[in-house]
Amino acid sequence: MSKARLFSFSHQPGYDRLLHAGRSRKSRGCMKIGLLAANLPAAACTIRGTTDFPVAGAYFPSWLLCLFGGVLSALLLRVLFLALGIDRYLTLRLCTYLSLGGIIGLATWYIFFGP
Repeated sequence: MSKARLFSFSHQPGYDRLLHAGRSRKSRGCMKIGLLAANLPAAACTIRGTTDFPVAGAYFPSWLLCLFGGVLSALLLRVLFLALGIDRYLTLRLCTYLSLGGIIGLATWYIFFGP
């Protein structure tokens, strides 16, 4: 088996010619690395499936509930920080409240629906 055949992504005839047409050896390597990096996030997916729950006859994913919980908690924390006077000491308010909402939403998902 040739060296080029060992490092090809597919064993379909003509695929290598299509991938490498008019490209130098260096750009072909970069293209292969780019294709690999683009497909890497899919490697974290599992076959377990999603956690859905029924609401009014329709199924909603669990992350959507946690997203709304995070947004609501960020709004409630804003009201609480205003009442306590903490808000005036925050320099990056938008980043602070987005981060707090994200942390609470992710923690909620991890506690109730995580592995």
